[in-house]
Amino acid sequence: MRNAAGYLVKGVSGLNLIGVGRAEDTIDNTGGANGGDFLVYRAGVFRYVNDGTDPITIADIGQVCFVIDDQTVPSSS
Repeated sequence: MRNAAGYLVKGVSGLNLIGVGRAEDTIDNTGGANGGDFLVYRAGVFRYVNDGTDPITIADIGQVCFVIDDQTVPSSS
């Protein structure tokens, strides 16, 4: 995900975050400055874990998708 400042961040549920694709690597920049590391990501459409309590169904295809964490998506916020 990309935050309001334009930096890539781990997928979480929150405001002002935009999904941009899938990280192709893992980086731990804890304690580092914004932009201090370089992360390769791939834009596109990917399969993620479907939330068991609010699952995406066939009726949701083509709709806005929300994020719970770095691997799970529900059908609503």
